[in-house]
Amino acid sequence: MGPGVSDSGVRTIAIDFPNANRAQAVVGAPRRSAETLLAALGLTTPRPVLLVIGGADALDPAIAAQLERLLDRGAIRAAGDVAATVLGGGTASGVMAVLGRASATSDATVELVGVAPGGKVTYPGDDRQVPNASTQLEPNHTHFILANSAEWGGETSLLFDALEILSRDRPRAAILAGGGPIALEEVRLATQMSLPIVALTGTGGVADELARRARSSRRPAADDALSRIASDADLTFLPLESDPADLEAVIARLLQADETLAEAWRQQRLMSSAAARQQRGFRRMQLSLLVLGLLLTFLVVTKAVLAAAGVLDDEPQLDRGLYFVILILPITIAGLVAAAGRMRPGGRWILLRGTSEALKREIFRYRARAGIYSHEQTRTMSRQVKLAEAIGSAMGALMRTDVNQLALDDAADARGESGGRRNERAADGQLGALTPAGYVTQRVDPQIAWYRRKAAEHERSARWLRGLAIAFGGVGTLLAAIGLDIWVAVTTALVGVFVTILEAWQLETTVSLYNQAATDLLAIRTRWFALPPAEQDRQRSIDRLVERSERIIRAEHVGWVQEMQDAMTQLRLEQASDRAPGGTTDRTAGSAVNEEDEVEETSA
Repeated sequence: MGPGVSDSGVRTIAIDFPNANRAQAVVGAPRRSAETLLAALGLTTPRPVLLVIGGADALDPAIAAQLERLLDRGAIRAAGDVAATVLGGGTASGVMAVLGRASATSDATVELVGVAPGGKVTYPGDDRQVPNASTQLEPNHTHFILANSAEWGGETSLLFDALEILSRDRPRAAILAGGGPIALEEVRLATQMSLPIVALTGTGGVADELARRARSSRRPAADDALSRIASDADLTFLPLESDPADLEAVIARLLQADETLAEAWRQQRLMSSAAARQQRGFRRMQLSLLVLGLLLTFLVVTKAVLAAAGVLDDEPQLDRGLYFVILILPITIAGLVAAAGRMRPGGRWILLRGTSEALKREIFRYRARAGIYSHEQTRTMSRQVKLAEAIGSAMGALMRTDVNQLALDDAADARGESGGRRNERAADGQLGALTPAGYVTQRVDPQIAWYRRKAAEHERSARWLRGLAIAFGGVGTLLAAIGLDIWVAVTTALVGVFVTILEAWQLETTVSLYNQAATDLLAIRTRWFALPPAEQDRQRSIDRLVERSERIIRAEHVGWVQEMQDAMTQLRLEQASDRAPGGTTDRTAGSAVNEEDEVEETSA
């Protein structure tokens, strides 16, 4: 055994056990995070995690033998098949001792990590001079983290921090066998983190008590931790006498990647990518209308000026060329307007973006285990089935529109669709369940920051548009004052573009809406963290946090969709009633820019 110091300043120890196993250990210290300690052990690659919770008291030999058989041929095999890390208490007593023996005799190889209070445990060659360290570390573990604590239970927070870092949104599950007060606290934290828990009944303690309360048809009078866990936790009960293959199947299913959630993210990326393509097509078409309309106005004025100066009399070819260009431009504009009405990229984009946002809201409800996805409401129908039905319903409604005429495939992402890449990065690694705090971190906080950033950008854009409109209005006045009245038509067209964009974007209104949404989300966030821990554990509080947040985000998006539909209706009316160059074309292009900017905003 040889102690050392890692690059991060963490003390590392190599422990040589009498059974010829060598384990790596780190000694915790104040201000040393779980991430730093795991990095010192070289455990930096995220992978599925199986947490084993159980009592430290000596087990009845018959129970211990059955438990070792279940863990050896069931849990350890399942963990080995998916390269999962097995995490537990790490001591050579009770359930943890059985876990170590099962790992040693299993035909699967896993990393077995133990987290224990450094002031309570010892090991071969221990030179730390800790007076109360009497419990031996289990000799079949591969890694240990010794918490900076001299009390049993003092390692619990570090244990769950290590779980969070090791899994990093990968699948994770827990096994409960027996257990006392410390195990009950660990089960409570596992429930709070939305870990599915497999309780092995017949092992006594917390595991059997949870089974008894879950089977009870009467609502318990006492609102204690066990009652809340029995009601809220994602519990699976398996008798100690079960075939190990049954436990292997359960653990394998829990530690496999959530294919339903992965498919939901894939569909969401697909809709976002298709919306981005429609956005770009609409942008190109409407900007073409803007440019052609301004060019037509400019050429008409130029032809008049040249004719007045007698230039066209001397250059008949120039006169004829201008004539044909001015003749062709209105025809081209009319053709683009007809194409826009035929292909409807703007309308399709709104439908695709709306579906993309709806899928994202459903995904976050699913990951937060809120509402219909809570443990209480998924006892008869799994949450995976409910998510699949919700995704199928949203996609089915979309396919009953003319969006079904588009080619929707993943190849668009490979061809460089920026929207698809953004959403793929956003979804990368987001396949795990979310704690309430995780929901706030991954959903609420980014949305608040996005609202505030976009409100600031819109406010600056409004100032620029107003300034440009005033500036070109002044230029027109100057031109009129010096006798160049004919060019006022061009400056007036430009002023019309800027004013139309300013009105169509409704920038001042959008800034107000975004600020209000950010304020409402911040109020929800503040209220959540003001709740006492016991209230945060309640499913109704989690449901309230998620549903209120998603309702605010949806209300902002629905308001935007309504504004876009109204703007497009007005746009079509203008295009149908007026084909005059300049004014109508400029308003059309202005409205188009509004839609194009907003498509980027809703991808927050």
